[in-house]
Amino acid sequence: MTRPEHPFDPGLQPERTLLAWRRTFLALGVAGAVAVRFAAAVSLYVAIPLGLVLVALALTGYLRIGRRYRRVHEGLHERGTLVTGGATITIMALTLLTVVLSVVVYLVGMAAELASAAV
Repeated sequence: MTRPEHPFDPGLQPERTLLAWRRTFLALGVAGAVAVRFAAAVSLYVAIPLGLVLVALALTGYLRIGRRYRRVHEGLHERGTLVTGGATITIMALTLLTVVLSVVVYLVGMAAELASAAV
């Protein structure tokens, strides 16, 4: 089977969706880097694994969305139906959860530092 070269939708909806998902994963990667940077000020031993997990999740999501686009593109051309899955949304949710965990580490560490300075 050869891959279709022209877009299925003249409005380029699958292509716009691909770009939106890529922007989302790039933004999550940047937000994660900032959160991990602040968490490193509190605990380097917690921040390093969080940073590695964030990089892995953001990169996996970014690459996976390209595969999803190809699957949707080919499905629309072959069957005229939209082929989707939930793995990309799951990866995004895990990435966001890790960013939130980094922020929590920072806030708890800062609260503990302020409490110990007040005593």
